[in-house]
Amino acid sequence: MNSAIASTTTSPSLPRSRAIRKAARTADVTQPDASLARYPTLRSLRHCQAGPDWLRGKIALRFGDLDAAEQHFRTGLEWASSPDVRFIVDQGRCLQGLADVAAALGDIETARTHLDAAGALFAQHGARLYRNQVRAKQAELGKAR
Repeated sequence: MNSAIASTTTSPSLPRSRAIRKAARTADVTQPDASLARYPTLRSLRHCQAGPDWLRGKIALRFGDLDAAEQHFRTGLEWASSPDVRFIVDQGRCLQGLADVAAALGDIETARTHLDAAGALFAQHGARLYRNQVRAKQAELGKAR
């Protein structure tokens, strides 16, 4: 996999997207943390429309593992917020995930705080689909008062 990623910058004959897909196919799926740490380029695969940390967080949330879900969402938020990355939609989606975790734990105020931050990001960048999701969740939490 290392050579596939290295070729993204050294080989004009291999398009970057093809090299990244090749690298992703050879990643060790049994140890995603190690693969993501070793090959951070895998985090920026856009063909699935979700960052790996957000996806792993949603899966953990679905299975009721709130600690793991929170950790994945926080990892994704930290990565997406870093100055060299700045993936605004991933930031917002991870904030949505953290809101879901907080709501599941009964911490409605923290959930609202995360949703407000996500909604502001989505509104600022015109991500209407996600902004509408935030509004729906805010309305749902409003009934939980």
